[in-house]
Amino acid sequence: MNSQILHIMDHIAEGSIQNSFYLPALIIASFSTLTILTSVALKFVFYLKEVGSIEHQTSVSTFSMILVLLPFVPLTTNSIGVFKVPLLLNTVFFYIGALLVIVSTAVNIMARITIARFWSDQIVIHEQHKVINIGVFAMVRHPMYSSLIFYNLGLSLIFMNYYIQLINLVLFIPMMIYRARKEELQILNVNKDYQRYALKTPFLIPKLWKYKIK
Repeated sequence: MNSQILHIMDHIAEGSIQNSFYLPALIIASFSTLTILTSVALKFVFYLKEVGSIEHQTSVSTFSMILVLLPFVPLTTNSIGVFKVPLLLNTVFFYIGALLVIVSTAVNIMARITIARFWSDQIVIHEQHKVINIGVFAMVRHPMYSSLIFYNLGLSLIFMNYYIQLINLVLFIPMMIYRARKEELQILNVNKDYQRYALKTPFLIPKLWKYKIK
């Protein structure tokens, strides 16, 4: 037990040499990841009770998304792919990244609560599938996917890790776009009102400049 604690402390010390905010980054990443995974697990329990829906299999599922993100664990715990910058820049990156991680986690949870029974692992279209355009869905059509993309960006900044962002850009974002496009095609088959919603609501990136503080 003591050897394991010493091993963990060695990792933290090594990470802190390259990133002054390594320990708080590890704490933020751990709690936010646990929060999202818990919400996914709860949704799985809820989804298993659902019946009477049309299901379309896709390679981009919760399982495949987790597989793509698994390399983040050795990258963050072994300081692989870390770029070292001056303390001031490290501080700026950390706070921007922390904000992105926290906000993205909150958006992801809010989206799951809002979408309720319409969430699923695979693409499931209900016979009476309605357009959800309230809450975070009023800002972007796929807030859960958007939040995960920005979450990964936040992780890359708090850990100062370019490999994380490379995986996000090369693998994760294309997966999200593919899944979202397939979902929209299926929804249009049962609800033509979705086209009007799509025309006025951004796909993945919200137009924040539209929401002025009054």
